[in-house]
Amino acid sequence: MNKDAQALSAVQRELKVVEASLLGVVGLVQKMQRVLGSVEFSDGDGSESASTSPAENVTLTPPAEEGTATMVPPAAAAVSNLQKSVEEMKKVFHAELNSLMNLFYTIDMGSLREDVFSVVRSFQPVGVQSVHKALEAFLKTGQKREKDDLSVLLKAGAQLDGLIEIQTETGGKRLRTPLIYAVLAGNFQAVNILVKGGAGVMVRDPRGFSALHAASQKGDVQIAKFLLSKGADLTAESETGVRPLALAAYNGARDLVTFFLTKKANLHAKTKDGDTALHLAVSNAKDLTVKTLLDRGAKVNEPNKNGLSPLFYTVVPFNTAPPGPSDHGEIAKLLVSRGARVNARLLTGRTVLLEAAYQGSAEVVSVLLKNGADIHAVDNRGNTALHHAVQMKGMGGSGVELEKRLRIAELLVKGGIDVGYFNNSGRTARENASSRYFQTFFENLPS
Repeated sequence: MNKDAQALSAVQRELKVVEASLLGVVGLVQKMQRVLGSVEFSDGDGSESASTSPAENVTLTPPAEEGTATMVPPAAAAVSNLQKSVEEMKKVFHAELNSLMNLFYTIDMGSLREDVFSVVRSFQPVGVQSVHKALEAFLKTGQKREKDDLSVLLKAGAQLDGLIEIQTETGGKRLRTPLIYAVLAGNFQAVNILVKGGAGVMVRDPRGFSALHAASQKGDVQIAKFLLSKGADLTAESETGVRPLALAAYNGARDLVTFFLTKKANLHAKTKDGDTALHLAVSNAKDLTVKTLLDRGAKVNEPNKNGLSPLFYTVVPFNTAPPGPSDHGEIAKLLVSRGARVNARLLTGRTVLLEAAYQGSAEVVSVLLKNGADIHAVDNRGNTALHHAVQMKGMGGSGVELEKRLRIAELLVKGGIDVGYFNNSGRTARENASSRYFQTFFENLPS
């Protein structure tokens, strides 16, 4: 036996030892699963339930609601640390196994393009920019040659989890990993190649977005299913606390929302601002997704950290450039039909009607008035909905806005609002009016 054969035999022997160690770790996880599976919950009558665990009897409080329970913080931290450890271990294993393969396995590079061949031939680490270049070529052509070029770089131990600068659809620039870039391109074949090559499915970009977030943004069910099968996490949060379900809801990806819910995504999870998936779907006027979330049990009156229920988001400007008012009348009607409180009030004293009048959201005002909104409600400054409707200072003043505000004023007067009501500053709505058109409106009212 020559030296190379002896060396290979020794490597194979030691790899079996590594394999046995890994199987031992898997065995520990499986044993823990069996132990946890044997736990019985208390039936609430004060009696103890006998566990089949050989160690001791264990009694836990059952989850309050099936499919919505979350782990207690210590358990969540432990599971998160285990997941991170596995991801780090996968990176190390991939790199070292590639090193071993390169010692004993030769690739025929004769048919490669010169630029790719020169990278591999240099025996230097293949940087993420080289991966980006090869990935872009494959995404552009989809041809076998470009696919093979990309695959060779991965076999050479290319850096897959670094950041590359790509141009967004709006013309800006973002730092992404190659995998996130491929997901956003909607190219399942490229995603598959990168993941098989060792790309980490849980690696984030600087904003905390993972590949699964990217699939949620695009509404790509096929890629999302694939990523979940490879260990992607439905509870992963961006730096603002947005989970994949919430992002899919915001983008109106109803099929993906439904799929995530079948995978036990937490319907009631909140962002750092306290917004739920329902808040985000409402804010972006995704009516079909709103209905899906409500059908699955979304909380229609859940407030965020500012006290805003989803109904407020039918009128409050949200993530628009430039910011502008919303007026989602049909969604407001749907929310009200599912029990949304039309007289919900913020700390400022504003009800949904007052906020709708302030924003110039005529369609929502109409829905609210037809469904029992208090037309005489005032905020902490004593302003009525009419005070807000006729005040356009700082609100733009476009012709469309003026028309909508005049309509709101007409609806309020028709509904019986007190036109002469004084706010805390002693001013009536007419004195608050910022346009001559409103002055004309008041002058034409019956005395």
